[in-house]
Amino acid sequence: AGMGAIARFLGNELRRKATLPAAAE
Repeated sequence: AGMGAIARFLGNELRRKATLPAAAE
């Protein structure tokens, strides 16, 4: 995988982890 794919994956993970707690509160 290229760095673009890795950055995209990490971005999705961070966005996912940042959104779940916010929705839980």
